[in-house]
Amino acid sequence: MPTNHHDERWQYSLGFPPRLARGGMSVLVGAILVATLLLAMSTVGLVLFGRWKQLSWSTRIMVVITGPVDGALGVLLLNWLGVSSLSATMGGLLVGIMSMLFVQPLVLPQRLLVWRLARENMVRRKRQSALLIAGLVIASAIITSSLVVGDSLDMTVGQEVSAAWGETDVLVSGLDPTTGVTVEFEQEVANRFWSALSEDERFTKEIDGRQFGIVSSVSLASENGLAEPSITLFANNATIDGEAVWAPLNPANGLRFSDIAAANALDGTTMVAINAVAAQTLEVEVGDVLELGMFVSRDNQRVRTTESVEILAVVPNEGQGAMAGTRSPAVFLDLSTAQGMLEMDSSINRMAFAFGNDVSDEQLRSLVPELENLMDEVLTATDVGVLWTLDETTSSLTVSSSVGLQRLSGVDVAALRENQSSLYPDASLLEVLQVPLIDASYQGEPLLTLADSEVDELRQSEDALWHVTANGLGFERFDNQEAWLWQVAKGERLIDVAWGEQNHEAAYLSGDEILLADTDLVEDTERSSAVTEHPPVAIAHSSEGWYVLTEGEENYTLVLFDDDLVIQASHPTALPQQGTVLAYDLVVNNQSVFLQLEGLLSTTYYKSPLPFSSFVEIDGADWPILTPSPPTGLVPPCDGVAAVVLDSGETWCTFEQGLVRLNATDGHAESLRLPVLSDAPGFGKLPQMVLAFGGEGAALSVEAGGVLTSNRLSLLNFSNGSSLAFTGVLPYAYGNDSSVSFDHRGSYSSVAGFDQLADLDGVVLGLIALSDAEVLALADENERSLLMFSGAGFEGEDSASLLALQAWFDGQSGMEDIHLRLSAVQLDAAEQAEASSGALSAMFLVFGTFTIAAGVLLSLTIIMLLADVRRTELATVRSLGLRRSDARAFFLYEGAVLSFISSGIGSVVGLVLAWVISVGFSSIFSSVGAQQFAFAWTWDSLLAGWVWGTLLALLLLWSSALYNAQLNIVRALRGARATVKKGVPWGIFLLQILAFAMVGLCTLLLLLWGIDTSLSYAVYVLLGVALILLLTPLFTWELPVLFNRQRPMNRWTRYAARNTLGAMGVLFLVWTLLLSPIDPLRQRMEPNELAFIVLGLLQVLAGVLVLTSL
Repeated sequence: MPTNHHDERWQYSLGFPPRLARGGMSVLVGAILVATLLLAMSTVGLVLFGRWKQLSWSTRIMVVITGPVDGALGVLLLNWLGVSSLSATMGGLLVGIMSMLFVQPLVLPQRLLVWRLARENMVRRKRQSALLIAGLVIASAIITSSLVVGDSLDMTVGQEVSAAWGETDVLVSGLDPTTGVTVEFEQEVANRFWSALSEDERFTKEIDGRQFGIVSSVSLASENGLAEPSITLFANNATIDGEAVWAPLNPANGLRFSDIAAANALDGTTMVAINAVAAQTLEVEVGDVLELGMFVSRDNQRVRTTESVEILAVVPNEGQGAMAGTRSPAVFLDLSTAQGMLEMDSSINRMAFAFGNDVSDEQLRSLVPELENLMDEVLTATDVGVLWTLDETTSSLTVSSSVGLQRLSGVDVAALRENQSSLYPDASLLEVLQVPLIDASYQGEPLLTLADSEVDELRQSEDALWHVTANGLGFERFDNQEAWLWQVAKGERLIDVAWGEQNHEAAYLSGDEILLADTDLVEDTERSSAVTEHPPVAIAHSSEGWYVLTEGEENYTLVLFDDDLVIQASHPTALPQQGTVLAYDLVVNNQSVFLQLEGLLSTTYYKSPLPFSSFVEIDGADWPILTPSPPTGLVPPCDGVAAVVLDSGETWCTFEQGLVRLNATDGHAESLRLPVLSDAPGFGKLPQMVLAFGGEGAALSVEAGGVLTSNRLSLLNFSNGSSLAFTGVLPYAYGNDSSVSFDHRGSYSSVAGFDQLADLDGVVLGLIALSDAEVLALADENERSLLMFSGAGFEGEDSASLLALQAWFDGQSGMEDIHLRLSAVQLDAAEQAEASSGALSAMFLVFGTFTIAAGVLLSLTIIMLLADVRRTELATVRSLGLRRSDARAFFLYEGAVLSFISSGIGSVVGLVLAWVISVGFSSIFSSVGAQQFAFAWTWDSLLAGWVWGTLLALLLLWSSALYNAQLNIVRALRGARATVKKGVPWGIFLLQILAFAMVGLCTLLLLLWGIDTSLSYAVYVLLGVALILLLTPLFTWELPVLFNRQRPMNRWTRYAARNTLGAMGVLFLVWTLLLSPIDPLRQRMEPNELAFIVLGLLQVLAGVLVLTSL
């Protein structure tokens, strides 16, 4: 069985990774830079040695070139071993420095003496040496542990990625952004793509196999009551899986999808396999029955269904059994059975491809664009949802889309216009853009507020008007015209409605639910709701609450709910089943409850006193009449079904299209209310919409900002200056509820050629300009819903223009049209793993940097203490002929040996520390059911801690050696402290020169990068630090010395060093702490982990400077 070559990515946790194609030029540049730097250092060291004229040329050459040569060789060797370029370069620098230092005792007698003194000091001063080693070990250990933790996370994520994707290198799948559902496409498309791959010489040798399948989210519930609400279902083609390119579901016994398909080929319960995590979660085993719940697509809606399945096998989370992850539950099914269960016919939602082991990562990445182009060539217009409707009688063709928002690409529409002469030279093109509406208003009043155009009942409360239809109910408040609407679920109906006191609230039945609403609702769907044990059939209101009649299998039950729909009592009625009941009615009146059962041939009436005892049959004459009768004298357009006269004298009444409000004085129509959804013959339920037409085939064009309205709005009696405001569904869905106003320009029904829109008059409110429609529909430029070609060239299926258009659309069709994406999933996952491990490693570095700083300060303190303790010894040997360069070498020899050894030990300690951290992470991950945290390390991380720790220590040692080598021999022998000269030391001027350069560099970076990059915050902080370093010595040292140069030393000049250190420390704290919350420029920047490191180190340094100055 082929093994995926990307598995090699995770196989080198304890050794050198395979050396991929590295840039030889970058390695050579690193070696040259290291050699050049070491050559400069060795040359300067030889000159400062002071005796270079006494040396032979061979000795000079050996001292000068040994370090550079060894450094360059070190870079090349480390790079050959697979260490990263940066670590190889710094490692080569360290090798060169150590070689440069220790070649001198071999050829220079004076340095041999210095080396022997340093060696004796290390042996004689064991405590000081051990203390120095401890500080350096801490610094190196933290660096190494931080890097190794990153390696471990990389391995952890890598193992999970490798287990989940297995042999899959390239995946074709997609997610529809408009619905959030995975994109489905025909399996025949996958077969064509595989055939094209097999015939293409670019891929035949590289590709090993393919797999087609379905991935879906389902729920599983066991008979023991345990359930998993969201679990991933994997269904693969059983025949293709038999080719054994991918690992089995169960590597132990070779179980495959073909075995599941064979089991499901037999009559009986559907058989599935589940992985071990799912079995453990649900506490089930082979042979148990589960209830599998899923969502299927029916009529462009997601509907939940369930099916009973039996467990065929429990597979370990290995091989294909780990497709959901090593610690995640999953269920497995063969493709054919899954397609039937999910009602997907012959559709799939993913294609997977495996490439050979000899295909490198770079090759695979380069093949992805070529695969995308091939997939685009394979896809046809029909595959991406383009619909062709040919009318041979009128020689016309309609082109539309069934995918997503059901629109044709604006790029394609614009290209069609440009290619008219070659595609449809003798025909005209009519462009149509549909704009579904969520709201329409006239004179500030909403027009779309009803659940249906056929209103059955109107009720007036103190502050609102209720309307009831078979598909829902709602109300509109009198004070602000705010409308509230509730609509039944698909397939349901409004069973019954009951009204509270003064019609302020209404309780209603739908399905097996009881719902309660009142006129104070704004955004909520209901005030309260409850579900009954048996289907409710009638409801009535009383002073005690809400009485609901439910229909059981044998009799009826009367249930009492309080005002929060909490059950208070349940009374079996003992009424026998009445056969077929056409209608129920429940009424509470005069402390009695009345029940009416309308059958096929007769109607029966019952009554019971309250509190309820039992129903007794009564005559129809005793039935209470409580329903208000509509007002008399209604005139058209009112149809007499329902009407309400308001206190203001205005009348609301029903008419053919919904509701109309009549003026109290002359009875003319003032406003309308229309349904949100309407029936269009042949199209079903559609939202109210406006249309826009364009192209040379358009019979008219509407000016921008205007609207031609339908006959339904003619009752509004528009006048000059009238306007309508529309709100599109899509802008509203994306959070933009603002409306667009349009001036009324007449009615489109009077325009010749638009009489065919009469069938859509129930849903079309008007016509607008295409430019306005694109804004209202949130459409791209030239994006259209329909394209209608008419004229010569469309007389039949073999017509020239039809074939030309179909071929042209085939060429334009691609994966983007149906939101498919082809990706190298394992490479992408590897990059994400590297990014995530880098983020965690950066987090450790943020916290570890302060520990590193503590180790550095400890090392610096120890080095300074050692120098102070050995001051007299150093003065003695200086008096015997040792020069300052020898004194510097004395410190460096001792420190170099100790730092090299201690950093190496620190790297090993850091490795152990990282292992302890990984054990802790494993415990934490296991406690929450996540994957195990794998411990892994690389030589690169180990060497990085060693190299950087040693270089850091050498830098500190050289700095302290440079200072201590300046001591006065006589004063040192007497034990006196070093004194500060009256003038300004040259080091201060050097510090200011470097600070000035730093100011320029930081300013330049901010000008080039701006303040929005991730490094801007750190650069800005360093800019302030550089200004402090530049200006502070000017006021605390240089100016006092300048003004007092002719006078004896005073407190300003005598304590200039202390004053400078203290002022710098205080200003660092002010800059990093006090000014940060009020700095307007810093408030606009986003700090990252580097900024936190810089701030932390500066604050630590500030504290040290302040304490040193005391």
